[in-house]
Amino acid sequence: MLRSILYRHSAIAYVTCATLSVALVAFKTANAEEGGANAPAAGWVVIPGGIADPQAGIAYVSNATEGVDALDMTNGKPIWDTKLAVYPMALDGQRIIAKAPHGQSKPNVMNVVILDAASGQRAGESRQINFPDWIAVDGGIGLKFDFAASIEDNNLWLAWLAERQFAGIIEKKAEAAAASTAHRVDSGTAQLNLETGGVEVNTDSVLRVPKLPRAKPYYDVGDKRLNMTESTEDVPGGIRLIHRQLNARDARSGKPLWRHEIAGDVILPANLPATAEKPPVQAAPRR
Repeated sequence: MLRSILYRHSAIAYVTCATLSVALVAFKTANAEEGGANAPAAGWVVIPGGIADPQAGIAYVSNATEGVDALDMTNGKPIWDTKLAVYPMALDGQRIIAKAPHGQSKPNVMNVVILDAASGQRAGESRQINFPDWIAVDGGIGLKFDFAASIEDNNLWLAWLAERQFAGIIEKKAEAAAASTAHRVDSGTAQLNLETGGVEVNTDSVLRVPKLPRAKPYYDVGDKRLNMTESTEDVPGGIRLIHRQLNARDARSGKPLWRHEIAGDVILPANLPATAEKPPVQAAPRR
Protein backbone atom coordinates (compact mmCIF):
# COMPACT_ATOMS: atom_id res chain seq x y z
CA MET A 1 0.00 0.00 0.00
CA LEU A 2 1.29 3.44 -0.88
CA ARG A 3 1.61 6.31 1.52
CA SER A 4 1.84 10.00 0.86
CA ILE A 5 5.06 11.88 1.38
CA LEU A 6 3.80 15.33 0.55
CA TYR A 7 4.54 18.35 2.68
CA ARG A 8 1.29 18.02 4.53
CA HIS A 9 0.65 15.31 7.05
CA SER A 10 -2.94 14.83 5.98
CA ALA A 11 -5.78 16.42 4.06
CA ILE A 12 -9.56 16.53 4.04
CA ALA A 13 -9.80 13.92 1.30
CA TYR A 14 -10.31 10.25 0.58
CA VAL A 15 -6.76 8.96 0.85
CA THR A 16 -5.59 5.62 2.20
CA CYS A 17 -4.01 5.46 5.62
CA ALA A 18 -6.01 8.59 6.15
CA THR A 19 -2.97 9.73 4.83
CA LEU A 20 0.55 10.01 5.92
CA SER A 21 0.99 12.94 3.68
CA VAL A 22 4.15 14.11 4.62
CA ALA A 23 5.36 15.64 6.26
CA LEU A 24 7.43 16.06 8.91
CA VAL A 25 9.73 18.99 8.74
CA ALA A 26 12.33 20.34 11.12
CA PHE A 27 11.10 23.81 11.89
CA LYS A 28 14.09 24.71 14.05
CA THR A 29 16.77 22.95 12.06
CA ALA A 30 15.69 23.34 8.44
CA ASN A 31 16.37 26.41 6.36
CA ALA A 32 13.24 27.71 4.64
CA GLU A 33 15.05 30.08 2.27
CA GLU A 34 14.16 30.16 -1.42
CA GLY A 35 16.18 28.16 -3.93
CA GLY A 36 17.94 24.88 -3.48
CA ALA A 37 20.06 25.56 -0.41
CA ASN A 38 18.72 23.51 2.48
CA ALA A 39 21.53 23.20 5.02
CA PRO A 40 20.64 23.45 8.73
CA ALA A 41 23.01 24.13 11.57
CA ALA A 42 22.10 20.82 13.21
CA GLY A 43 23.66 18.79 10.40
CA TRP A 44 20.57 17.15 8.91
CA VAL A 45 18.22 18.38 6.24
CA VAL A 46 14.65 17.80 5.18
CA ILE A 47 14.23 16.18 1.75
CA PRO A 48 11.21 14.76 -0.11
CA GLY A 49 10.14 11.67 1.80
CA GLY A 50 12.30 12.16 4.86
CA ILE A 51 15.64 13.56 6.00
CA ALA A 52 19.30 13.34 5.00
CA ASP A 53 22.68 13.47 6.74
CA PRO A 54 25.06 15.41 4.45
CA GLN A 55 28.18 14.47 6.43
CA ALA A 56 27.46 10.72 6.35
CA GLY A 57 26.04 10.88 2.82
CA ILE A 58 22.90 8.96 3.80
CA ALA A 59 19.25 9.69 3.10
CA TYR A 60 16.52 8.24 5.31
CA VAL A 61 13.24 8.07 3.43
CA SER A 62 9.75 6.65 3.73
CA ASN A 63 9.52 3.81 1.21
CA ALA A 64 6.68 2.47 -0.93
CA THR A 65 6.11 -0.62 1.24
CA GLU A 66 5.16 0.91 4.61
CA GLY A 67 8.69 1.23 5.95
CA VAL A 68 11.86 3.32 5.91
CA ASP A 69 14.99 2.96 3.75
CA ALA A 70 18.48 4.26 4.48
CA LEU A 71 20.08 5.13 1.13
CA ASP A 72 23.75 5.52 0.26
CA MET A 73 23.61 8.85 -1.52
CA THR A 74 26.60 7.93 -3.67
CA ASN A 75 24.65 5.32 -5.62
CA GLY A 76 21.12 5.32 -4.19
CA LYS A 77 21.39 1.74 -2.96
CA PRO A 78 19.71 0.79 0.32
CA ILE A 79 22.00 0.30 3.29
CA TRP A 80 19.15 -1.05 5.38
CA ASP A 81 15.37 -1.01 5.52
CA THR A 82 12.94 -1.46 8.38
CA LYS A 83 9.25 -1.89 9.12
CA LEU A 84 9.70 -0.45 12.61
CA ALA A 85 9.06 3.05 11.26
CA VAL A 86 7.01 4.73 8.56
CA TYR A 87 8.55 8.20 8.47
CA PRO A 88 11.90 9.58 9.72
CA MET A 89 11.30 12.83 11.58
CA ALA A 90 14.69 13.88 12.93
CA LEU A 91 18.31 12.85 13.42
CA ASP A 92 19.77 13.04 16.92
CA GLY A 93 23.45 12.16 16.69
CA GLN A 94 23.50 8.48 15.77
CA ARG A 95 19.78 8.02 16.41
CA ILE A 96 16.85 8.48 14.06
CA ILE A 97 13.60 9.62 15.63
CA ALA A 98 10.77 8.29 13.48
CA LYS A 99 7.03 8.00 13.38
CA ALA A 100 6.12 4.35 13.94
CA PRO A 101 3.18 2.40 12.51
CA HIS A 102 -0.12 3.38 14.09
CA GLY A 103 -1.21 -0.17 14.79
CA GLN A 104 -4.13 -0.45 17.21
CA SER A 105 -3.45 2.89 18.88
CA LYS A 106 -6.23 5.43 19.25
CA PRO A 107 -6.48 8.03 16.45
CA ASN A 108 -5.03 10.78 18.66
CA VAL A 109 -1.91 8.76 19.59
CA MET A 110 1.38 9.11 17.73
CA ASN A 111 3.80 6.21 18.12
CA VAL A 112 7.47 7.17 18.09
CA VAL A 113 10.42 4.81 17.62
CA ILE A 114 14.15 5.44 18.07
CA LEU A 115 16.43 3.71 15.54
CA ASP A 116 20.17 3.28 15.24
CA ALA A 117 21.17 5.34 12.20
CA ALA A 118 23.86 2.87 11.14
CA SER A 119 21.81 -0.33 11.27
CA GLY A 120 18.13 0.59 11.43
CA GLN A 121 17.76 -1.51 14.57
CA ARG A 122 15.73 -0.31 17.54
CA ALA A 123 17.97 1.91 19.67
CA GLY A 124 15.60 2.90 22.43
CA GLU A 125 12.23 2.24 23.97
CA SER A 126 9.22 3.13 21.82
CA ARG A 127 7.24 6.14 23.03
CA GLN A 128 3.77 7.58 22.56
CA ILE A 129 2.44 11.11 22.29
CA ASN A 130 -1.23 11.56 23.19
CA PHE A 131 -2.76 14.58 21.50
CA PRO A 132 -6.22 15.97 22.38
CA ASP A 133 -8.97 13.38 21.91
CA TRP A 134 -10.58 14.99 18.85
CA ILE A 135 -7.34 14.86 16.80
CA ALA A 136 -6.42 12.09 14.34
CA VAL A 137 -2.65 12.08 13.80
CA ASP A 138 -3.00 10.13 10.54
CA GLY A 139 -5.75 12.42 9.30
CA GLY A 140 -8.96 11.13 7.76
CA ILE A 141 -12.21 12.29 6.24
CA GLY A 142 -12.67 15.88 7.38
CA LEU A 143 -9.53 15.71 9.51
CA LYS A 144 -6.13 17.29 9.03
CA PHE A 145 -2.94 17.16 11.09
CA ASP A 146 0.30 19.01 10.27
CA PHE A 147 3.42 19.27 12.35
CA ALA A 148 7.05 20.28 12.34
CA ALA A 149 9.72 18.35 14.26
CA SER A 150 12.99 19.35 15.92
CA ILE A 151 15.45 18.01 18.49
CA GLU A 152 16.65 20.01 21.47
CA ASP A 153 18.40 18.78 24.62
CA ASN A 154 17.36 15.14 24.17
CA ASN A 155 13.77 16.16 23.53
CA LEU A 156 11.67 15.76 20.42
CA TRP A 157 9.63 18.89 19.88
CA LEU A 158 6.59 19.02 17.63
CA ALA A 159 4.78 22.21 16.67
CA TRP A 160 1.36 21.01 15.51
CA LEU A 161 -1.75 22.27 13.78
CA ALA A 162 -4.95 20.22 13.72
CA GLU A 163 -8.25 20.84 11.96
CA ARG A 164 -11.63 19.14 11.94
CA GLN A 165 -14.05 20.08 9.17
CA PHE A 166 -17.22 18.04 8.81
CA ALA A 167 -19.17 20.51 6.69
CA GLY A 168 -20.94 18.61 3.93
CA ILE A 169 -20.53 15.17 5.41
CA ILE A 170 -22.64 15.30 8.56
CA GLU A 171 -26.26 14.33 8.15
CA LYS A 172 -28.75 17.18 7.74
CA LYS A 173 -30.75 16.19 10.81
CA ALA A 174 -27.61 16.36 12.94
CA GLU A 175 -26.25 19.61 11.53
CA ALA A 176 -27.85 21.90 14.07
CA ALA A 177 -26.73 19.80 17.01
CA ALA A 178 -23.24 19.42 15.60
CA ALA A 179 -22.77 23.00 14.43
CA SER A 180 -20.70 23.94 17.44
CA THR A 181 -18.29 21.05 16.95
CA ALA A 182 -18.33 20.54 13.16
CA HIS A 183 -15.35 22.84 12.58
CA ARG A 184 -12.41 23.22 14.89
CA VAL A 185 -8.82 24.36 14.49
CA ASP A 186 -6.17 24.21 17.22
CA SER A 187 -2.40 24.52 17.38
CA GLY A 188 0.14 23.70 20.03
CA THR A 189 3.40 22.01 20.96
CA ALA A 190 4.38 18.56 22.13
CA GLN A 191 7.57 17.67 23.97
CA LEU A 192 8.80 14.07 24.23
CA ASN A 193 11.84 13.26 26.37
CA LEU A 194 13.63 10.56 24.40
CA GLU A 195 15.18 8.95 27.47
CA THR A 196 12.47 9.02 30.12
CA GLY A 197 9.47 9.01 27.80
CA GLY A 198 7.99 11.99 29.59
CA VAL A 199 5.46 13.81 27.41
CA GLU A 200 3.95 17.26 27.61
CA VAL A 201 1.33 18.39 25.09
CA ASN A 202 0.07 21.97 25.11
CA THR A 203 -2.65 23.74 23.13
CA ASP A 204 -2.08 27.37 22.22
CA SER A 205 -4.49 29.91 23.64
CA VAL A 206 -4.13 31.85 20.39
CA LEU A 207 -3.99 29.90 17.13
CA ARG A 208 -0.61 29.92 15.39
CA VAL A 209 0.61 28.10 12.30
CA PRO A 210 3.91 26.15 12.52
CA LYS A 211 6.55 27.50 10.15
CA LEU A 212 6.81 24.83 7.47
CA PRO A 213 9.35 25.17 4.64
CA ARG A 214 7.74 25.31 1.24
CA ALA A 215 8.42 22.55 -1.25
CA LYS A 216 11.32 23.41 -3.54
CA PRO A 217 12.26 22.48 -7.09
CA TYR A 218 15.38 20.80 -5.71
CA TYR A 219 17.28 20.16 -2.48
CA ASP A 220 21.07 20.29 -2.23
CA VAL A 221 22.61 17.74 0.14
CA GLY A 222 26.39 17.84 0.00
CA ASP A 223 27.36 17.43 -3.66
CA LYS A 224 23.99 15.87 -4.56
CA ARG A 225 20.94 17.69 -5.88
CA LEU A 226 17.66 15.93 -5.11
CA ASN A 227 14.17 16.38 -6.47
CA MET A 228 10.92 14.44 -6.51
CA THR A 229 8.86 13.44 -9.54
CA GLU A 230 5.37 11.97 -9.70
CA SER A 231 3.40 9.76 -12.05
CA THR A 232 -0.20 8.59 -11.81
CA GLU A 233 -1.85 5.26 -12.51
CA ASP A 234 -5.61 4.73 -12.71
CA VAL A 235 -6.84 1.29 -11.69
CA PRO A 236 -10.32 -0.29 -11.76
CA GLY A 237 -12.84 1.11 -9.30
CA GLY A 238 -11.96 4.74 -9.87
CA ILE A 239 -8.81 4.44 -7.76
CA ARG A 240 -5.79 6.56 -8.64
CA LEU A 241 -2.27 5.65 -7.57
CA ILE A 242 0.32 8.39 -7.27
CA HIS A 243 3.85 7.01 -7.61
CA ARG A 244 6.82 9.08 -6.45
CA GLN A 245 10.52 8.93 -7.23
CA LEU A 246 13.41 10.58 -5.42
CA ASN A 247 15.98 11.58 -8.03
CA ALA A 248 19.63 12.49 -7.46
CA ARG A 249 21.99 14.42 -9.74
CA ASP A 250 25.50 15.73 -9.40
CA ALA A 251 24.98 19.25 -8.05
CA ARG A 252 27.68 20.74 -10.29
CA SER A 253 27.39 18.88 -13.57
CA GLY A 254 23.70 17.97 -13.43
CA LYS A 255 24.55 14.38 -14.36
CA PRO A 256 21.79 11.93 -13.30
CA LEU A 257 23.07 9.57 -10.60
CA TRP A 258 20.19 7.45 -9.29
CA ARG A 259 16.50 7.31 -8.53
CA HIS A 260 14.59 5.54 -5.77
CA GLU A 261 10.86 4.95 -5.31
CA ILE A 262 9.47 6.53 -2.18
CA ALA A 263 6.01 6.48 -0.60
CA GLY A 264 3.07 7.66 -2.67
CA ASP A 265 -0.69 8.11 -2.42
CA VAL A 266 -3.76 6.02 -3.07
CA ILE A 267 -6.73 8.29 -3.83
CA LEU A 268 -10.16 6.70 -3.68
CA PRO A 269 -13.19 7.82 -5.72
CA ALA A 270 -15.55 10.47 -4.39
CA ASN A 271 -18.61 8.22 -4.67
CA LEU A 272 -17.97 5.26 -2.45
CA PRO A 273 -20.56 2.49 -2.02
CA ALA A 274 -22.95 2.75 0.95
CA THR A 275 -21.93 6.30 1.83
CA ALA A 276 -23.87 9.52 1.85
CA GLU A 277 -22.96 13.16 1.40
CA LYS A 278 -19.26 12.56 0.93
CA PRO A 279 -17.08 15.51 -0.09
CA PRO A 280 -15.32 15.50 -3.46
CA VAL A 281 -11.84 14.05 -3.66
CA GLN A 282 -9.09 16.55 -3.02
CA ALA A 283 -5.40 15.96 -3.47
CA ALA A 284 -3.35 16.95 -0.46
CA PRO A 285 -2.05 20.51 -0.95
CA ARG A 286 1.53 20.69 -2.18
CA ARG A 287 3.96 23.14 -0.71
